[in-house]
Amino acid sequence: MKTDSVSPITSWESMQDEFSLDPAVTYLNAAAVGPLPNCSRDALGEFYRLISETPWKTDEVVDSAGESCRQLGATLIGADPADVTYAYSTSYGLSLAVNGLPLDAGDEVILFEKDFPANPYVWRTLAVRGVKLRFAESDAGLFSLKNVERLINTKTKVIAVSFVQFYNGYKLPVKELADLAHAFDGYLVVDAIQGLGVEPVDFRGWKIDVLSAGAQKWLLGPGGIGLVAVSSRARDAMRPVAQSWRSVAWDNYVDMLSYDKPLLKDARRFSMGTSPGGHLVALSHSLRLLTDLGTKNIQTYLHGLLDPLIDFIQGGSAYRVLSSLESDRRSSILLFTSDDYEKVFARFESASVICSKREGGIRISPHVYNKPADISRVLELL
Repeated sequence: MKTDSVSPITSWESMQDEFSLDPAVTYLNAAAVGPLPNCSRDALGEFYRLISETPWKTDEVVDSAGESCRQLGATLIGADPADVTYAYSTSYGLSLAVNGLPLDAGDEVILFEKDFPANPYVWRTLAVRGVKLRFAESDAGLFSLKNVERLINTKTKVIAVSFVQFYNGYKLPVKELADLAHAFDGYLVVDAIQGLGVEPVDFRGWKIDVLSAGAQKWLLGPGGIGLVAVSSRARDAMRPVAQSWRSVAWDNYVDMLSYDKPLLKDARRFSMGTSPGGHLVALSHSLRLLTDLGTKNIQTYLHGLLDPLIDFIQGGSAYRVLSSLESDRRSSILLFTSDDYEKVFARFESASVICSKREGGIRISPHVYNKPADISRVLELL
């Protein structure tokens, strides 16, 4: 079994054949959970067949899948493969930063007041070390760079934010935030789960220090796996708090009684023991699908899907867009509302249109498996 056994996706039509969503449902909720593509599902099944029948053959498959995830993940985020390894979840990668970066009593971490709780909760553990959390206020519900600038000072050691706001899709000015953090010799830590895979990311160019994203949303992977990237600058500063026997450089696995092996120099130093083999195999196929299509192409397609809905709302309807539509701040998440949005949402549910209620509105989040007819279905119900 090879992790690259699935033919590359060559068109939107062949790509959309990669999904087996219930045809009775209009699924517009990738920001909650993305479906597993058929190629990833089949690879996962084949792996478990292999481990059931010939378990001694699985090590090579898992190692190959892990390397494929690193290479494809690096392509996806604009990083060097040395920066990338797998994570078990977004919180796992963020926790590497929380516990590994050099933070002492009196240091400060800047967060956003309306972030998804996965980010603030991991940083709250620093209270016992005397590290202070400071929350930048929003501007009409949207992220405000100026409000971060008001908080930053010589005590600031970390700015920790989401790449895309989970409820309204606001895409943050990541490069500007990195510049702010680095001006005070601090670090930028990014929760990228709401956007990675469908919105372009430039890990090197934006000078991100730590990026983490679970795979179960826009990366179209299974839960319990994801990607984490750590820059060489951050790796040099971070304690390897998740160190294991897989974190060190082995010449081979024969001399297993050597306990003085040096840590790997790349991001694999943060690996934790036995790899989640099947999940790596499935994720490698999902990442190949996304990289074959290209993130910029996916972004263009998804924004184009949402445009007719935006045009309808802005054309004098009873609805209001709550997401930013600025080209640099817009993402593939659209939040809109009305005075009776709860009733509208109930109408969607009755018609098997799956989306989410978030912060006083209705969140629509399409992915590559959606078609213009899916948005037409939404318009019919408004």
